[in-house]
Amino acid sequence: MKRVLIILMLVLMLVGCSQKLTTSKCNYSKIEVYFYYSPRCPHCENVKPYVDEIRDKYKNVSFHYCNVENASKECYKYAYYVYGVPTIVVHADGITTSLVGERDIMGLENLIKCFACCDLFVSLGSASADTCYT
Repeated sequence: MKRVLIILMLVLMLVGCSQKLTTSKCNYSKIEVYFYYSPRCPHCENVKPYVDEIRDKYKNVSFHYCNVENASKECYKYAYYVYGVPTIVVHADGITTSLVGERDIMGLENLIKCFACCDLFVSLGSASADTCYT
């Protein structure tokens, strides 16, 4: 049930943020991204170049690479959200969500933009739209 609610919230956020975003109100520094992978996982190897590209594009976002076979203590922080690899956990402003598998992970950039540029309440339709959209 909890997973369904998280997926529903993610969908609502992405739909709410699908219009043109205002970059002047974006705060990328509040976002943490944890990429959980295994060096023996072919799916992880497929998404790693994309994750690297996003990391290079969004310098103010905090990225952490977590090898599940030899994870640092910092990686245990959001291990609860990891059901398999590849998994990306995104955390900002007290909200944590995960992207599991190659297909979901390809939506990472949109999720980062939504966390950085949109007020969550605007995304859910309970505040004025001028907070997030141009």
